[in-house]
Amino acid sequence: MDVPTIRLSDPSTAVPSECSGDRCRRFNRQLDSSICSSASGYGSSSEYDRCRACGWWHNHAAYYGTIRLQDAVNDRGVWFIGSDKILKERPADDGLCTQGAISQALALDPAIPAPRVLHDWRDAKKQYFVLEERVPGTTLGQVWPTLIQSEKTDIAKQVAEVRQRLRALTAPSIQSAGGGACYPPFPCYVGCRADGPWHSDAELQETLRARLTEDTPCGLPDKIVDNLLARMPTCGPYVLTHGDLHLTNIMVQEGKLTGIIDWEYAAYYPVWLEYVLVSSQSNCPDDAEWKALLREELDAHGDGYPDAVRFWDDVSALKGYPYLDGLGQRLLEKLSVGE
Repeated sequence: MDVPTIRLSDPSTAVPSECSGDRCRRFNRQLDSSICSSASGYGSSSEYDRCRACGWWHNHAAYYGTIRLQDAVNDRGVWFIGSDKILKERPADDGLCTQGAISQALALDPAIPAPRVLHDWRDAKKQYFVLEERVPGTTLGQVWPTLIQSEKTDIAKQVAEVRQRLRALTAPSIQSAGGGACYPPFPCYVGCRADGPWHSDAELQETLRARLTEDTPCGLPDKIVDNLLARMPTCGPYVLTHGDLHLTNIMVQEGKLTGIIDWEYAAYYPVWLEYVLVSSQSNCPDDAEWKALLREELDAHGDGYPDAVRFWDDVSALKGYPYLDGLGQRLLEKLSVGE
């Protein structure tokens, strides 16, 4: 069973007498043991109730520390270390594990507001850890309903300006920050395993061709694939791309941008990919409103790629071939005659 994401409050607002284990047990009651393995729950007669997150026993909870579990989902966790550091833990096969290299790339432009990675490493079990500075402020998602329209627009403008700086950080290939494999820049293939690097647009097209002919239920005909790939916009330059400008990854304070966080999937991608991802549908109304504003600002900064959005909409429409909806059928007819 999937474990829901848990977002705990800022440590500064936590009850002073509540240790990490207590907090886990409190959420355990709400989420049916999604984090803690408490058989009887907080306040039970058993004094040997151990927290799976911090490993501490309830009867030893006299330590009132400043290390707090801030976010957890499945086997991924984020801990606040005091007031100014964050420790992230990821499973061995999760993400690209290149946040140290990303931090070094971002350091080429100190004006890009991103957390500085102090240390990243793998332990003997290949678990990946990242110790980084904590960005001041709160997430845009937390304060979005309280902001006036001019503040929302101003924050979108600031993020678009950061994107302009990121466009100046380029690589010779579509690759991870460390120069190796990255996730394929295919918005409709979210969750794919790392692949590449791709040293040219032609190499990327061949990978996409394989996906379209092998991953669809019956495989798209070659003629359809040829005509579809002819619509793919030029990918260069390959620029450092965040890849997830969700409003929970934007940090703000007093209506101003203080940082962009969670760069774990960032890599050097086609110049249009960030815009395509921002243009994708969001199930969160606040995030949908945010991304609509951000698209407007990207357009105003000359960073809009509607042709790339249309191309990936077309790719998505054909993923289920031959079981297509009306939109997919009409597109198939056009591609079959070379339109």
